[in-house]
Formats: sequence, C-alpha cells, structure tokens
Amino acid sequence: MDQFKMNSRAGYPEIRSVKEGGQSFLKRFAACLFSAVIFFAVPVPAGASAAEAPASQPAAVVSLGTLENLLDKYSLDVKAARNALSQARENYRDKKEWEGVTQADRDSMEAAELTYRDSFRHLVLSAKRQYLSYCLDSSLLSADEEASGDAQKQLAADSGLLSRGALSQTAYEESLENYQKLEAAAKEKDARVTQDRKALRALLNLPENTPMDVLKPSDEEMDLSGIPTLNYGEDVLEMKRANASIQKDSMNFATVRKEISSSDRDIENAQIQLTQTENRETSAFRDLYDTLTISFPTYEQEKEQAARREKDVEIESRRLTLGYTSEIKYRKAVSDLRTLECQRETDRNTLYLALLEYQDMKGGISWSGSPT
Repeated sequence: MDQFKMNSRAGYPEIRSVKEGGQSFLKRFAACLFSAVIFFAVPVPAGASAAEAPASQPAAVVSLGTLENLLDKYSLDVKAARNALSQARENYRDKKEWEGVTQADRDSMEAAELTYRDSFRHLVLSAKRQYLSYCLDSSLLSADEEASGDAQKQLAADSGLLSRGALSQTAYEESLENYQKLEAAAKEKDARVTQDRKALRALLNLPENTPMDVLKPSDEEMDLSGIPTLNYGEDVLEMKRANASIQKDSMNFATVRKEISSSDRDIENAQIQLTQTENRETSAFRDLYDTLTISFPTYEQEKEQAARREKDVEIESRRLTLGYTSEIKYRKAVSDLRTLECQRETDRNTLYLALLEYQDMKGGISWSGSPT
C-alpha cells in the first residue's frame, strides 16, 4: 500500500471513493492489483529473493584427487589431444568403410591411440608437479614467515638490552641483519608462491571468474609403501612390452621390412632407431628405479627424525610454560622442526612423482621424451 501511495504522488491517478469520509473498495482493489503487477514484473532468481545478489561461481577445488578431472574439464591441451584422436578415428573408419585399411593404417591408428594416452598422462604429471611445487613453496613461505617473526621478536628484545647497556652495538647490528635477511627471504618466497599459483591456474586453464581453492596433500594421499618391494627385473620386461615409443618404432621396423620398396639401408635405419629407443627408455626406467630405491630409506629416516623433533618441541613448550627453559631455546626447537618438515616434504614429493613416472612407464607411457 505504501508503494501504491508513493506512485500516486508521482503521477499515477488516485481512485477516490464515491462516498465521503472513508476509503472505498475500489481504492483497496486498485492497490492490491498494482502490487501484484509489480511483484510479477520483477524477475527473481530461482531459490533466492529479489533482494539477494546472484550466486557466485563455485570454487574449483584443486587436490591430488581432483587434478585429472579438472584437466579433463578445462585444459585446452587435453581438448586438442582428444580432438586429434577423434579425427584419427574418423579417418580410420572412413577408410575401413570405403577403401579398406592396410596394416600401415592399423599401425597409424594404434599409434594415434598411444599418442593420446601418452599426451594425457604427461599433462596429468605436469599438473601434479606444478601443484606439489606450489604446496611446497607455500610450506617454505610459512616457515620463512615464522622465522622472520622470531627474528623480529629477538630484535625487539635485543633493542631493549641495547638501550639498557646490556648488549653491544655489534651484537644488535647482527640481530638486525639477521632479521632483514629473513624478512627479505620471506618476501622473495611470497612472490614465488604467487607465481606458482598463477602457473597452476594457467596450466589447468581455469576460467577467470572461477575461484581456485588449493588443498594441501596429506602423506596418506601419497602411498610410497610399495617402493621397497619393486622388482626391476620383472618390471623392465613389462615396460619394454608396453612402452609406447618402443611399440611405435617396432611397428615401423616391421612395416619397413615388409615393404617391397624398402632398401637394406631403410631396414637398417629402422632397426637402429628401434634399438636406440629401447636403450633410451630402459635407461630412463633404470634412473627412476635407482632414485626410488636409494632415496626411500633417507625419507623414512626423515620421518622418524621429524617425529622425534615434534616430541622435543612439545617438551620445550611445557618447560617454557613452567619457566624451565628460555624463549630462545624453544624457538630453536621449533625452527629445527620446521626445517626438517620442509625437507621431508621436498623428498616426499620427489619420491611420489618418481613413483608415478615409474608406474606409468611400466604401464607403457614413455617419459624419456615428449610424445610424438
């Protein structure tokens, strides 16, 4: 009714009663009718009132478990690879239907399938590597910021000691220099984290209006328990049978040998190419195996050391509360734990990525070079 009265004053005709001294039925009816027109004329989003703003774009949650789906949904490289495979399949079907296919056509189709598989797995690993790099640098940034904060507290304490004559100017300047160094390191790391985040977003090709929520991985998401039981002798044979690059060169060698027009030099070159590919892929596979088996015991030791350092920090924290230790000694214990945890995270990521490459190579993916 208030809105109707406002519009009446603005120029809408006011319906007056035929009876003096009271409000008529027509006036009440007109007010209700006008309100109904206004209500149905204003568009209201589904599930929201007219006063509510449109819902924001849901965030893309980035984690080890979601990276592959995000690539499949947004990555232009994945779409291009999928389109190339679809075109190859379409061409193969056309030949099969109208002209008939040769062994070379079948080999080409199989090579296209392998190329797509390799390309997709390469993109997945690149995304995981960039994601883990961002998470690690975020951890390092937190450590640098905490170290800078500790140095700032120490500088403040040293400033008080200097003013009372209990600390030399040289010692104070050393404290100031240490704080400035740690503060600069934290700022540098912050800039690196920002660049890592941009790179991760660009790799995933997320839309500009889609927020990105990155979840830090847990140790449980990276199962490294199978590393001690790897059997290189069996795995390398399986790798050679399934390896995409070896299969392609093997098919090429077989085709060249069957073609009447092939010369002895053509056959020899195809065989050399196959041998070089086998050697290259085997060497890459062996390097991964050595990295895993040599580095895993070190990582296990770091886990044990980190567990001990955590207990040390807990003890120092209780001692500090009771007044049995100094703030400096407690901060030293915390700093040592931070350093060890960052190193452990670095080595864990290295092992995890190497294990993924090893498993993919065993399944047929070529990691020694870009897929062709």
